[in-house]
Amino acid sequence: MKKIILLIILAAGALHVHEMHADDVSVIATVDKNLLEVNDQIMMQVTVTGPSAIPLIVPQVPDFNIYSQNQRQSSNFSIINGKISSSTTITYYYILTPKAAGKFTIPPFSVTYNNKVYKSHSIAIEVT
Repeated sequence: MKKIILLIILAAGALHVHEMHADDVSVIATVDKNLLEVNDQIMMQVTVTGPSAIPLIVPQVPDFNIYSQNQRQSSNFSIINGKISSSTTITYYYILTPKAAGKFTIPPFSVTYNNKVYKSHSIAIEVT
């Protein structure tokens, strides 16, 4: 029995934890449509993936009203060739309603991790 416990301890010690590198942080923003009417709405999804839960920084979007719907979080853990890796993904859901007709740009959403800022792309929207 002592040999089995010793083997388990040695095997656990041989594994080393590999967390995501800072370059593995991503922020992706998508919308369900880029062309809409004044009385319509846009469904927006912003997904943040990183080595841990990283708070999202929501930009000022003066041409739209933004309503937060909800968010979902998932974590992924894997062991490949003795290396343990983990990541967390949080998806934020928003509804945006335009304040007027015109061509607008939704600025990038961002996160800060290890003193580095990661941003989504801006999104062009046309309201008729």
